[in-house]
Parts: sequence; structure tokens; C-alpha cells
Amino acid sequence: MRTLVFILLAILNFQVAVFAQETDEDKTERRSGLIYLKGEDSPYTGLVKEYFESGKVRVTKNVKNGLLDGTYAEYFENGKTKYQGSFTAGKLNGQFTMFYTNGQKEYSGSMANGKKQGKYFGWFENGQPSFEGTYKADKKHGAWAEWYVNGQKGMEGKYKKGNPVGNITYWDESGEKTSYKPSKKDEKLLKKIENMNNPK
Repeated sequence: MRTLVFILLAILNFQVAVFAQETDEDKTERRSGLIYLKGEDSPYTGLVKEYFESGKVRVTKNVKNGLLDGTYAEYFENGKTKYQGSFTAGKLNGQFTMFYTNGQKEYSGSMANGKKQGKYFGWFENGQPSFEGTYKADKKHGAWAEWYVNGQKGMEGKYKKGNPVGNITYWDESGEKTSYKPSKKDEKLLKKIENMNNPK
């Protein structure tokens, strides 16, 4: 019994030691899509840090068997968080949030196997909401709304698998309202505009 306990403790200590590894980005390299320590034959497992020229931390990322896996964070040079999220086997997975330099949230959402999934929210630097909606399998799906920086609503409509459904309502910054049902040509144009304005 004692032998078994010692073996289990040894395995646990080995796993802790492996996952407790930490290195700098410039000591790693990518080979066939995997992260290795330079000169090593096995994919790296542990924490990797990137730095600004000032020496302050720019990125912290967890790696498992050569792939991003676990928490991932980016920072501004002032030390405030720029991005926080997580990966699973090299793909973005779970909740993430991006921030402005003043600490205000810029947008947040969730990823599933590298694709946008679930509720997404955006904010202007002054804290006012900029958009709110839902993604399903990387495409807009359900109710969506957008606002101007002054708080005036700018757009409201519904989507299904990335395509507008029914009427889309728009407002200008003064509050004047326009509502219409997009044509196929309009839908293509709207998609281009949305892809430019919304987070990937």
C-alpha cells in the first residue's frame, strides 16, 4: 500500500513540475504548428511569457504538448489587461474579454472550438454599449442591436445563420428612424460592413 502511495505521489510531483515550467517566448520555436523549446525534441508544456522592450510582460500563455491550452492573457505596457481568454488544444474556447487602455471593457463573448458562440457584448471607451447580439457556429443568429457613442440606438434586427430576417431598423445619431427589408444584394453589403465593424 505504501509503495502505491509513493508511486502516485511521484507521478503527481512529476506532473506538477512539468506544468510549472516557465520560459520566455524567444526561447521557443514553432515546428509543424507545435511549440518547442529550442533544441528540444518534445513539444513544450508549461507557461510562456512575452515581454515589451521595457521588460514588462506583454503576453502570458499556457501550452500543453505544444499547443495553446489553458489561460491566455495580453497586457498593455501600463500593466492593465488587454485581453483574457482561454484555449483548448490550440483553439479558442470559453469566455473571453478585451479591454481598452483605461480598463473599460471593449467587448466580450465566448468561443466554442475556435468559433464564436453565444452572447456577445461591445462597449465604447466611455462605457456606453456599442452592440449586443448572439452568434451560433460563427454566424449572427437571433436578435442584434447597435448603438452610437452618445447612447442613441443605431440598428436593430434579427439574423438567422448570418442572414438578416425580416425588417432591419436603423436610426441616425439624431434619432431619425428608417426600417426596410434588405434585398439579397443588400445582405451581401451588410455582411461586408458587419465583418469590418464587429470582432473576429
